[in-house]
Amino acid sequence: MRLTLAFATAIVLQACASAPNDGLVHITDPQQIFAAADWTDDLDKAAKSAGWGDRIPEMQAHLDEKGGWPAKMQDGDTRWYQNSMIGHYNIREIARLSFYGQPAALVVVPASANQHMPEGWKPVTDFFIVIGTAGLPSGQ
Repeated sequence: MRLTLAFATAIVLQACASAPNDGLVHITDPQQIFAAADWTDDLDKAAKSAGWGDRIPEMQAHLDEKGGWPAKMQDGDTRWYQNSMIGHYNIREIARLSFYGQPAALVVVPASANQHMPEGWKPVTDFFIVIGTAGLPSGQ
């Protein structure tokens, strides 16, 4: 019986270790976010190269603090004083690029993967962030 239980445990652990995380990660340094990001040729090229060209209008509408983010993300003071909340968002990297000469990434914050966020932080729709690569986990 012990051998069977050990074998079953090993199979379960192996399955858990190989289960995909769906590419979701967390922002490690919210200060790296470009809150007033504008749509640039580099962003356009990066989105198209990554296969997201059909979502460019949506990206442009939900890219910055000017109206595309949840209310508490839009507010600079709240974002600054409660920046630990930003690390709770599940994000997915779309593309790497140079944003005004700085190494950056375009990421999506999927609404469906962030329903755990509190009121004011919870996204109603997907939103997008341009962030310096130093604000992402190592190896990302």
